[in-house]
Amino acid sequence: AIAQQWPAARGYLDAACAGVGCEVPLARELAQLNIESSTLEADPAHPGIVVLQTTLQNVAPYMQRYPHLELTLTGVNEDVLGVKVFAPGDYLPGEPNLSGGWPPKQTRAVALHLDVSALPPAGFRLRLLYP
Repeated sequence: AIAQQWPAARGYLDAACAGVGCEVPLARELAQLNIESSTLEADPAHPGIVVLQTTLQNVAPYMQRYPHLELTLTGVNEDVLGVKVFAPGDYLPGEPNLSGGWPPKQTRAVALHLDVSALPPAGFRLRLLYP
C-alpha cells in the first residue's frame, strides 16, 4: 500500500526487503483496470481463425501487475463452447518488461489470432483476472 500511495518509495522498500528476504508486490486491483473495447471477428484470409482485438487500460495512478485475460466462446444460445485464459506473456509477447508492471494511466492494444475451427463461436465474453 505504501508503494502504491508513494511510488517514489518503491525503490527504498525493494532495497529494504532484499536485505530481509521479503518482496513488495505490484498492485492487483481489478477495479482499476478497464476493457475499453473488444471485438472477435473472422479472419477472411484464414478460415477457422478469428482475431480477438481488445484495448485494456490501467486507470490507477500507480503501477499494477498485468492481469490474465479469460476468453469465453459462446454458441447461439449463450452456451459455453470453450474457455481459454491468456497470461500476460501470451497477449503481450513483445513487451520487454512484463514483470516490471503495467505503468499507471496506460492503455494496451491486444490482438490475438485464434484457431476456432473445432468450435465456431457465435459470441464471446472477455474478462480480466488475477490467478
